[in-house]
Amino acid sequence: MAYLDYRNRIKRVDFSKNEKVQEIPNLIQVQQESYAEFLQADIPPEKRRDVGLQTVFKGSSPSPTTMAAPLSSSSPTRSAI
Repeated sequence: MAYLDYRNRIKRVDFSKNEKVQEIPNLIQVQQESYAEFLQADIPPEKRRDVGLQTVFKGSSPSPTTMAAPLSSSSPTRSAI
């Protein structure tokens, strides 16, 4: 609560019990480290952890059997369309 002193200036009253001031982290560094961990750029693709987009990419990428399978003759070609 604040009150006026004898010169009509606001005098602040501090009711806090903790005198120690907490350090503010370097938020730019925190963001950069988080993004580097998110990208996993320094880790080979086969050794990356399945988190975030890596899980989505692994789940939606074509399997080796799908890529190796030949196209059937019944599918339309560009010239037939």
